[in-house]
Amino acid sequence: MPEIATQDLKSFVEHWNKFKGAYFWTPPGSSSGRRSYEKQNSRALTGRYFGKEINLSVDVGCSCKNVYVTKSACVDGEKKTIASVKALIKRYEHCIARPVSETE
Repeated sequence: MPEIATQDLKSFVEHWNKFKGAYFWTPPGSSSGRRSYEKQNSRALTGRYFGKEINLSVDVGCSCKNVYVTKSACVDGEKKTIASVKALIKRYEHCIARPVSETE
């Protein structure tokens, strides 16, 4: 399983947050436009982040009247919220930012 870069994980979280309240959005007018919109905005991210297995997905579907979004987040095989993924990023960013003292 590939390693996930912190920037990729942050980018996915931003994409996740972009679709809050999507049910009330107006979808594209044509059928081909709706299918294109679904394809462009449905994403998945799977890999390891500091030893933890991360599986995230955002699945976008459009009807003639509404935009439907299904999101899922799993960390080490357990369903989690995106808040726990954000906390994971923050925890490891803090570890990376802190310089490691050299042993003498």
